[in-house]
Amino acid sequence: MIDIAVLCVFAFAAGLIDAAVGGGGLIQIPALF
Repeated sequence: MIDIAVLCVFAFAAGLIDAAVGGGGLIQIPALF
């Protein structure tokens, strides 16, 4: 359950970076693996 919460945080942070910079995919995809 903790791992899922961490992935959600990474996905949310990547979404914010993607909205601000436009390169969130470069962070979100590696975080899932």
